[in-house]
Amino acid sequence: MNLNKIEKEVFDRKGKNGNSKFLNNLVDEIEYSIVLEEYFPEDIFSFYLRVLSDEILLNTKGVNWFMFHLYMDFEKITDDQKERLKETLIKNSKFKIVDELKYVILDTFLRKFNYKDMLDMKKIAEVNGYSSEDNDIVYGINEMIERYKSGLMKDNN
Repeated sequence: MNLNKIEKEVFDRKGKNGNSKFLNNLVDEIEYSIVLEEYFPEDIFSFYLRVLSDEILLNTKGVNWFMFHLYMDFEKITDDQKERLKETLIKNSKFKIVDELKYVILDTFLRKFNYKDMLDMKKIAEVNGYSSEDNDIVYGINEMIERYKSGLMKDNN
């Protein structure tokens, strides 16, 4: 697998129609290539963060497959990678994000992160001046925090 070639192809296609199936197949190829890895390879993780940081790609159908792969292989992600993922997702939530990606991001937060992580992400949002009134991701984080406080949610990881 040539990651440089894959990255060039992804970024060359940004802003074009018909990317959903292409991106799904591409992420499947990457996922299969690391199925036996104990940890999520740093070069692939960094590529995913670049994709999830690109303003145009965030609003491209099919980009949710990158996040979905991270969700599915979450146990392979190191603590350092989790910290970078949280920061990347919150900082880039200011951009217009395709709905399918928002759902995967929020579901990942809900099922894979804990209360402390939610507080960390809220702090990142506050430092960047984001509020729940104009940011769906921040709204979701704040709602999860309130549910933790009220006892409706418990840490399961």
